[in-house]
Amino acid sequence: MSRSIVFSSSLLLMAGCAPSSKPEEAAFPPEQVERLGREVNLENWDDGGEISRFAFLSIPKIFATAVIRRGDGEVLALETALEEDIAQYEVAVAGGGVMAFDDYVASGALDGIVIVHGGRVVYESYPRMRSDHQHILFSVSKVLVSTAVAILEDRGLVDVSKPVDVYVPALRGTAWEAIPVLDVLDMASGIDALEDIEDSYTNPERKHYQYEASLGWLPKVEGLPSSVAEEDTFGFIASLEKKSGPGMVWEYVSVNTMVLAWLAEKVTGKKFPEVLSETIWSRMGAEADALVSVNTRGHGAVHGGIVATLRDVARFGLLFTEGRGRGIVSARYLEKILEGGRPELLEAAGRTAADVRHATYQWDRVYNDGSFFKGGFGGQGLYVSPEEDVVLAYFGTHGYDAPAPPVLDACRRMFADLF
Repeated sequence: MSRSIVFSSSLLLMAGCAPSSKPEEAAFPPEQVERLGREVNLENWDDGGEISRFAFLSIPKIFATAVIRRGDGEVLALETALEEDIAQYEVAVAGGGVMAFDDYVASGALDGIVIVHGGRVVYESYPRMRSDHQHILFSVSKVLVSTAVAILEDRGLVDVSKPVDVYVPALRGTAWEAIPVLDVLDMASGIDALEDIEDSYTNPERKHYQYEASLGWLPKVEGLPSSVAEEDTFGFIASLEKKSGPGMVWEYVSVNTMVLAWLAEKVTGKKFPEVLSETIWSRMGAEADALVSVNTRGHGAVHGGIVATLRDVARFGLLFTEGRGRGIVSARYLEKILEGGRPELLEAAGRTAADVRHATYQWDRVYNDGSFFKGGFGGQGLYVSPEEDVVLAYFGTHGYDAPAPPVLDACRRMFADLF
């Protein structure tokens, strides 16, 4: 099993509201809730199927969490103008058949999906959750972290050309010393903690396994480093070694995201949930607080452990569309996403694709048409097309039969036809 990403082809304001306090009660029949609560554990919570869907909607029941506060500002309401041509759009599925998009969404592994076009919700469906449920984002969390760093960069607190140890003194004298912050942002640090390998979640000798065990996400077994056993995630990260030189190749290493959060804590003097609240969540009109899984030392699983409502993920995506940055996402940062990436990093990794320009600032794919995407384990996704003024956000759970093509491919084809 691997949680790594595989390459494949008018606004209103209203008062704040809170998500359901017991989301699993609406996602499952009451008689299943108690059983699933007893059965879920560190060994099976992300294996797929109903136990994972329960876990993905019930993170506070499984892990300790810290709050990413939305503050007391007004919620950015999303005008709804559902478009029937989207619901009835014919998706060409494997085997030569077609399905209406409504049926495609209902028959797959999606828990929820929202499409925003021109600032209005034009399609929304929750086949396996409710709109106010909070769902784990997995690696979509990464672009929240990178965007917080980009905001600190805009404020002059971070220079991404400088070595990361300039901002995190504990990394001086380690393999991280002299690695530019930009290489950490671009998954090109060269640090040896690969996630995109077959047994990175099952083999305790793998550095990614040890990283997640230090965060309380995987079982601790005998023989793990003492920093892992003691959940000293920062200490464990400082002990890692180099696999290659920095800036040479794109490699999916979630530890990079944790280093970015550590950097943000050091330059602000605040814990990362507070940093994320101050830079993004309390300013974008979120409808609810977000959460992040934390270990016993308070280190957040920022690489994948953020939990939020689907509409709030869409609101975050809207910050990257024309005229909706709300003073949060700058034109400079958007230009860096679109034009500042290094195609040679993907080329060195053998990850090139005809329609992909590069990957940068933790975004998995920046397409030639100026859209970009971040995916997450289990079927999570955030896609933004600034030029077409489109945001696609979706949650999913793996382990269910799902019709081909993948949802992102189906939606991009639909957007090209309809928008």
